[in-house]
This record gives sequence, structure tokens and C-alpha cells, in this order.
Amino acid sequence: ARRQGTTEARVAVSSLQYELAERLWSVVLGSWVTDRLIPDLAAMRYGRTSVGRVRLHLANPTAYERHSATAAETATVTAAVVLDQLTSLHLALRSITDVANGLLWGNAATALALATHTLLNRGERHHHGVAEISRALLAIPPLAGHLDGDIIGTMKRRSCCLYYRTAARRTCGDCPLTGTAVVRARA
Repeated sequence: ARRQGTTEARVAVSSLQYELAERLWSVVLGSWVTDRLIPDLAAMRYGRTSVGRVRLHLANPTAYERHSATAAETATVTAAVVLDQLTSLHLALRSITDVANGLLWGNAATALALATHTLLNRGERHHHGVAEISRALLAIPPLAGHLDGDIIGTMKRRSCCLYYRTAARRTCGDCPLTGTAVVRARA
């Protein structure tokens, strides 16, 4: 909350969850793009750095080898790995403060889109179908229905992450509230 410049717990929880979701997607999709492996995150541990950032740790990493899997099959395994972590995280965060479940899954879907864009823009020749895998992931509940558009191109959220309520006082690039009265009043 201090880092974001807010006194609202739900705003801080949203920012923390988004950051963690993006890291989880980046680790899993990055492992897929580089080695065609899907890391098993069941043993994932969370820690905190001295400046309050969250550190992820896997003591003895293991992974699923899926070299000949289709995009849909890879998405199914990826969903099982990441959505399990996110579901537990959401339950823990919602026990701290009242934050909408749709907001959290919207954050997770947006974090997936951002991680995918980052991987696609790294200049590598082979992406091993990461765009198709991400499209398939965005069709799987509870991620389904939180974004409009395509993974390659412009996407728009259907829920707001509350970033405009931080000290930045502006919306995100995919915010559905951009230009609305509530955001203009806050700015």
C-alpha cells in the first residue's frame, strides 16, 4: 500500500495479486518458450525481500515435458499448474480484505496477456505456439470472459484493477474505465 501510495487495502491487494500473477505466467510460459517444459509450481514458496517485494522460490524444481502436445493440451496442463496457485492466493487475499473475485481473475487474465506479449516481443524465432496456448488459457474458466480482443493486438479488460486509485491517479492501458467520470474525478 505504501509503495502504491494508497490507504485502501483492496487497491494494494489488487496490485500485489497482479504482480504475482504476472510472475507465475512469466515463469510457466517462459519455460515453455525456452525449453518446452511446464514447471510444477505445487512446491512454490513465497517470501519477502527487505524492500517488501515478493520473492518466489522452488527448492527442487520439476517440470512436465510436453514436446508433442497441442496448444489445447499444453493450456490444460498450464491452467492446472497456474490456476491452482492463483485460486489459493485469491482465497488468502480475500480473507484480508473485500476484493471482487472478478477483479482478481481479470488481473490474472491481463497478466497472462502481458506475459505473452513480452515473450512474443523478445525477438526469438520460435515461440512454440505461446499465442495459441494463451488464447486457449483465456477460454478456460475462471479466466474466460475477462478480456475483449485478441492476445495479439489490443485487449480491453472487463473489470478495473483499481490502479487509478493509487498515487499514479491514472488508468492502465487496457482499463474499461478510461475517460469515465469516476476516473476524471479521481485525477
